[in-house]
Amino acid sequence: KRQCLDSNMVAILAAGVSYPFLYECIQIYKDGVIDHISNPWNITDFIMVASGILTIVFGQFMSYLDVRVKLVIIISCLSLLIKTFYFLRIFSSLSYLVVMLGQVISDLRPFLLFFSILIILLS
Repeated sequence: KRQCLDSNMVAILAAGVSYPFLYECIQIYKDGVIDHISNPWNITDFIMVASGILTIVFGQFMSYLDVRVKLVIIISCLSLLIKTFYFLRIFSSLSYLVVMLGQVISDLRPFLLFFSILIILLS
């Protein structure tokens, strides 16, 4: 039996992604496509919205144990994590930690690339 998302879960996901989707559409209309995608934060917002919509669509037609569904959910979680850190900069007690974490991730990019290649080659 195929294990798809039930209708209650789909309704919750659709309700959660509807406001960011509408907001992105309004921002793209106001800014224009080229100006909107020139800001990297807008790209992460678009990835968050697109992965949420893909989760809903894939959840209706595929098993949630399918690799493609898992990949979309991983992308969605990572984009939401980036968005959460972006909003945590608002609080003065957390802003230096968020900036420090961003700098550490930026400094470790070459190592993370090498480590990712190593994992892919050995898997």
